[in-house]
Amino acid sequence: MGYTHYWYRPRLLDALKFRAFRIDLEKVVWRSGVNVVDVALTDEGVLFAGGCEALKIDQAFAGRSVRSGEDRCFDFCKTEGMKYDALVVAALLLAKMHFGSDFNLTSDGRLDKDPFKCGVALLRDILGIETTYCFKDIDIGDGIPSSCVVAEFKTVGKEQAK
Repeated sequence: MGYTHYWYRPRLLDALKFRAFRIDLEKVVWRSGVNVVDVALTDEGVLFAGGCEALKIDQAFAGRSVRSGEDRCFDFCKTEGMKYDALVVAALLLAKMHFGSDFNLTSDGRLDKDPFKCGVALLRDILGIETTYCFKDIDIGDGIPSSCVVAEFKTVGKEQAK
């Protein structure tokens, strides 16, 4: 077991929203100063690694759904809290921003340690997006409430972003 982020999403993410997500993520990846490898950022999927597991989000999910015949799919990325975790958090929050309620995110991070602090800072400093979030129990479609991130995003003045 290690420090891990988890998410539920539909099998197919909207292509136009995915492209906007990818464009924003490209800016964050290249301007963050975080050392990552195996970077692939296309309209079909995004991928980067930084020490533990690679973050991979495809526009069309190729894995198995939560239950046979259902559209909700589950995925995760274990970072062990390594330096690239900030970039993983920024990517997941961007996905939450672009896909809204279609993208439900949770984490092993302890709230008293502010597990998303560094990722939130990247979004603010690079894209000028101010993010506030909390964890809230949400029914993700299986009848069992899960503690997921509820986030709000606000664009701040461009002069504040890099």
